Amino acid sequence: MVDPVVNENTLKQTKDKPSRELLGYIRAALAYLDRYGGPRARIQRTLERRARRKGLEDEAARQIISAAMHELDQLNIIDDATFAAGKAAALRRRGASKRQALAKLAMSGIEPQLAAEALDELDSRSEDDAERVAAIRYAQRRRLGPWRLDQQTREERRERDIAALTRTGFSVGLSIAVIDGIED
Repeated sequence: MVDPVVNENTLKQTKDKPSRELLGYIRAALAYLDRYGGPRARIQRTLERRARRKGLEDEAARQIISAAMHELDQLNIIDDATFAAGKAAALRRRGASKRQALAKLAMSGIEPQLAAEALDELDSRSEDDAERVAAIRYAQRRRLGPWRLDQQTREERRERDIAALTRTGFSVGLSIAVIDGIED
């Protein structure tokens, strides 16, 4: 009796290979990440939409999605902390208040604690008051207060400009200081 030859090829054949369906879900997640990036929750929603389009039953869909997410976790492809840091920096550059940035990160599927940590870390790197800098950027972008093109209407629109900043999530005191152009 001859002993069977064990080499790389025979080992590959005996390993559990992912099914074609699972590979399709993994490819879909990778394509989404490549094009848009995103947190774990958004990838999971994308895979759930794919399962609904394919007409999978609830239990089968849950199994295939959890298997695909497990494979993606094994590859260390999804990193919510990095996504949160990048998204928080982009929001702050655009002039989002801390409250607004937290809400937008939560809508993206980032856990509140992770979002708060990302914003706190970003704000701690800045020597200036990050909230004040964001309010100024927002006012510049929207041409409020001192950045209004028509300086004659500035006094008429003062209360509206303060209200616009306050609705964005900045405190009333900070909004008044930015609109009136008060320096610390």
